[in-house]
Amino acid sequence: MRAAFVVVLLCGLGAGSASAAVPRIYEVNARIDPDSGWVRGAFRIVVDVEPEEIELRLWLLGEKLAAAPRAMDEQSTRWIYPRRPDFGHAHVQDLHVNGVAVEATVIPRAADDDLAPDSAGADLRVPIPVGSRRVVLTGHFEQRVPERFGRLGRVGRRFSLLAPWYPLVVSGEGGLRWQFEAEHHVRIESLGEREWLIGGERAGAVETVVRGPYAPVFGAPRLYEEEVVHRGQRVTLFATRPWYHAPDDTAQGLAALRDLARPDRLGPLRRAVVDALDTLALAAPPGVRPPRGALLVPSRTELAGNAPGMLLVTDRAFEVFPVRAVLEYQERAVKRAFLRETLSAHARRVDGPRDAGWAADLRAVWLTDLDARRREVELSTPQELLSFAAFNPSVDQLLYAPQVAFVDVYFGRVAEPDPFREDPDQARWVHARGRLLLEYARDALGEGDALAALGVALLRSGDRAREAFDAAGLGRQALEQLLATPRLPVNYALGEIHSEERGGVYVHRIEIVREGEERPESVELRVRDRRGHVVEAVWDGREERGTVEVETPAPLRSVWVDPRGRRPESATVAGGHPTRDNTNRLPLRPPILQRFEPTYAAGFGLAVSFGVFRKYDLENSAVIDLSLYPRAYGGSVRYVRSFGRTRDLNHRVASGSVGVGVERVLALRAGGEDGRRYSVFGGVAYNDRRYFLDPRHGQSVSAGVRLAFVNGDAGTAGLAASFSLHGNVTRSPSWRHTFVIAVDAAGVVGTVLEGQRLGIGGPGLLRGYAYTELLGKGRALAVVEYRLTALADLHINLFHAFYLREVQLALFTGAGVVTQSDDGRALAPAAEVGVGVRLHFEYGGVQPSLLSLDLGVPLIEAPQFGRVVPVTTVLSFEQYF
Repeated sequence: MRAAFVVVLLCGLGAGSASAAVPRIYEVNARIDPDSGWVRGAFRIVVDVEPEEIELRLWLLGEKLAAAPRAMDEQSTRWIYPRRPDFGHAHVQDLHVNGVAVEATVIPRAADDDLAPDSAGADLRVPIPVGSRRVVLTGHFEQRVPERFGRLGRVGRRFSLLAPWYPLVVSGEGGLRWQFEAEHHVRIESLGEREWLIGGERAGAVETVVRGPYAPVFGAPRLYEEEVVHRGQRVTLFATRPWYHAPDDTAQGLAALRDLARPDRLGPLRRAVVDALDTLALAAPPGVRPPRGALLVPSRTELAGNAPGMLLVTDRAFEVFPVRAVLEYQERAVKRAFLRETLSAHARRVDGPRDAGWAADLRAVWLTDLDARRREVELSTPQELLSFAAFNPSVDQLLYAPQVAFVDVYFGRVAEPDPFREDPDQARWVHARGRLLLEYARDALGEGDALAALGVALLRSGDRAREAFDAAGLGRQALEQLLATPRLPVNYALGEIHSEERGGVYVHRIEIVREGEERPESVELRVRDRRGHVVEAVWDGREERGTVEVETPAPLRSVWVDPRGRRPESATVAGGHPTRDNTNRLPLRPPILQRFEPTYAAGFGLAVSFGVFRKYDLENSAVIDLSLYPRAYGGSVRYVRSFGRTRDLNHRVASGSVGVGVERVLALRAGGEDGRRYSVFGGVAYNDRRYFLDPRHGQSVSAGVRLAFVNGDAGTAGLAASFSLHGNVTRSPSWRHTFVIAVDAAGVVGTVLEGQRLGIGGPGLLRGYAYTELLGKGRALAVVEYRLTALADLHINLFHAFYLREVQLALFTGAGVVTQSDDGRALAPAAEVGVGVRLHFEYGGVQPSLLSLDLGVPLIEAPQFGRVVPVTTVLSFEQYF
């Protein structure tokens, strides 16, 4: 069977026949070996079928563990695998239908399909006798659970089976009907000492019965409990470590002191559950019941999710700076997942097993918004929260090209992308989530009675979600397009603008273009004139391009397509930032502190760079550089033009630049000459390394030339020309091991003061040498560096302001030569060895950052330098190569 999987999964998508099979009872007896990851067992499934059906469709989600997710990259690898890529698989055998042995076949599928193996696992066809109305399917299964974060995985001694882990019967076109309200009788035998949860309750000595699509299971050496009892409901909170009880708001004096090393998870989690129960009491459909348990799980791609009977919350929850505005993001995600699970059984009964997922999420989003209005809480945007620190490059990266875990919690807005598809509801069918459906409905219906009527139909009247949308006038075709939005990437662009004055007003004909897939939808337009008047209009979006006519009392100043970001756009279709072509006038960002690099290499140095950018503009920028080193201080201004493909939504891979600079050059030794250098320079660069804090793969190369006029204080004057070349290659055989090879060459000819000579030491060069240790008119060097991620997935809290996540160790060696050195040698060799440490941390528990500390030892000393300490210390806030 395993060989058949490998062969058939490479084939194209098979159509498969539609089915109306409905599973009623699952009986699962499983034996779990938590240390090896093997789950082996037997199953018995009672299925109601139509007499004309000839086969069942069996879903093995666990087969997705045989491959790494397609969305995984060099940064998110650490969100999937705790140590190294580890793979598993799922297998069934000894299948019998009504006691008769049968042979299953694998349904082929394409790698780029919704049911791609890395997200949806595998489907099997199982033949059944024609004319049956009920069949009993029995067999044996085995599942290897790898070391992996997420719903199916094991980390440390924790064992997660929180997605379908045994075979499930699916039906309907494409097998999209799977969320059946069936009975699951589960019995577990564990080979190791573990405490087990099944469906939100502790597993007993006999079988546990769970009603729903499947029975989630979780095991750990010990589970710690806290109870939330509110409005007659009881929810048990489970964690694998003791809960920290922070002092409440009424505490005073010493009792009010909080532990600055331990984040408070219990308080926000309890508050989220209580708020959700209060909101359910106001507007929930009748008869719904909240999940029995809430569990902290080892997940790095879902902040909060749900499984039958359970609220799932990452064990990194609330590891953020304890400010209400920040905590509110995570509490809101937890409430939504809690409400979604509360409403899931209702959605399965009312909306059916195909639509239950998105219908429950739509109702949960509605109730989450109602909760915010009830508590009079307005969620600030990240831009509003961080505007005071927008000059910080990490903050700028966070706002315009975030590279953070749980990105949809902070930046989901309308689209809420789910690239890893951990939720089983998204695993079989990529569709829009509840936020997008609600916001599109809000745009179409406004905030009046029509929207309120839709809410009543969804929450109080017991209507199917599809019927509620029909009654609101949104229609089946519009709903199907909304659900398909994640699979229909588009980009909106501003086309031609024609303005003319007519009768004392200005008439503007504005063209809007939709690129990419066919996705007819209305799009907002905002026009501002030179006197500040604002006019808003709507394009119906029925065709690929259209024209909107508006009037203003003054000449046109700016036009924005989709100014509130209500329509998901694709960077792939746009070929850059998708908002770049939505306007004719991009506003400036605050000056970005691109570089703040205090360093120490037997002498202090500081380099500061400010970039001036327009919002969403990846092509044009101006950069102001300031530097203070033992050999010189000064500054420069340069224009940078970027081109090539995008590296992320903040950068392209290539650039060219030109600029001017002025420096004060300092004498290094007694009798030397100070002076000034005035220069013009230019260069080109290429860099395809995506994750700048810890690149694991890629290369970069840069080249520059400079023409300078030198004016010494003692009368030396003249021209000098210089060049520089730099490149490196980064490769990683596994995510814990990285190798870097860097080369550098530079030279200068003409009139040169002592402080202008090229050094071979410092960050980005040979770190074993000080800035001023070995100087000359030319240099060439090569460095090899090895980085080992020694400690990963850490939870070390430093006063809630910083969370240490990883510790890397580095070994490096390098060699080079300086020509026409300052001690009179034609060729002066240099060599080094050294060690270093890289501390990867998160500002406020959100934005990744880095602190690098290296110790280098020169193997060949420069005799004229007079070194006192045999080791050079280099400190920086970025990787050197």
